[in-house]
Amino acid sequence: MIRNYFTIAVRTLLRNKVFSFINIFGLALGLSCSILILLWVQNELTWDRFHPNIERLYRVYINRPGDNGLYTQTTVQLPVWEELKSIPGIRYVSPTGNEARNTTLASGDIRVEKLFHWVGEDFLKIFPFAFIEGSRDQQLDDASSIILTASTAKALFGEEKALGKVIRVDNKADL
Repeated sequence: MIRNYFTIAVRTLLRNKVFSFINIFGLALGLSCSILILLWVQNELTWDRFHPNIERLYRVYINRPGDNGLYTQTTVQLPVWEELKSIPGIRYVSPTGNEARNTTLASGDIRVEKLFHWVGEDFLKIFPFAFIEGSRDQQLDDASSIILTASTAKALFGEEKALGKVIRVDNKADL
């Protein structure tokens, strides 16, 4: 019985090729768009959920007028950060750079191109990342401090310890 249904379906598809193509193409396009939207929504809802105490983390945005209406930016001026620190209930505040940017890190003759973020001194008190070398308490006390991922440290220094070494950033600053 089911074999008969498939036979009839194939004959109908072959008899009306253009109509069948439009319907199958539309169905495939609709399904693929729905799956992509579902994946995008899932990513937006879960991308930072690995942090403990996620319900206590907030990101500050500023809305300001622009040429085409309201413009939202994530870059907040430092006086705003200082004011946020004085509000009761806010324990840590950490300004960050607007976005990650490709940066050249150099140690001696070795140069590596990596994504780079500028962050404030409270960043590691807010986000509990694990350390291979050094301690969490002393990492960002100095303005010339830098924290490297394990892969970046290995690319720059090989098997040597990276703690205490100087890295040149974009041939402008030593950290």
